[in-house]
Amino acid sequence: MAYSKCSATFCGYNKHNIKRRKLHVMFHKFPGDRELCRKWIRFCKQHENWQPKPTSAICSTHFREQDYQMVNSPLVKVSSLRKLKIDAIPTIVKGVAIPIAKRLKLDEQRRKHLMKTLYNKDITTTDHEDNSIQEEFDQSKHKATAYDKIVYRLHKFPNVCAFCYKTIEDESLFFSVSLYHVKLQCTIEEKFDEITGAPKDNE
Repeated sequence: MAYSKCSATFCGYNKHNIKRRKLHVMFHKFPGDRELCRKWIRFCKQHENWQPKPTSAICSTHFREQDYQMVNSPLVKVSSLRKLKIDAIPTIVKGVAIPIAKRLKLDEQRRKHLMKTLYNKDITTTDHEDNSIQEEFDQSKHKATAYDKIVYRLHKFPNVCAFCYKTIEDESLFFSVSLYHVKLQCTIEEKFDEITGAPKDNE
């Protein structure tokens, strides 16, 4: 059966026991990139010549929240819809899964919190509220670290990052989607429209 158990030797999660215990666990197949795949293999601590099969996978308990796309987007309501980033590497050895019901509750709390902080100027939240939500997620994951990639400024929300939906703090890391990009020979906004086939405003 494809992706039926985690390939890490120190992990006991499989599709049978997570279904029986109603745990929130996803299985991710090994990446096609050779160098990245080697890092995944080393993490599994299998025997020296072990190679993953097409059905081999590593479960989501070994990845950080930060390793998933759109993790800080209030527009994604179900965490299982998120995909791993193309350069994600498993780093959590003793990952612990949480029940599906609790995961859904935490996802909804985070989504509402992000909607308040990012899109409602009349509502302010305290650091205590930020920390309480993060602490619940950290029961099964390591704390997320800051993004180390260049990201783009939203056109309609110039003080919000389009990549992680956080408020801009370091101006040097951002530039507007309406700014002309030399390598693209157009603006980020125009390239977005070209790729998606729909104007960004309509989207």
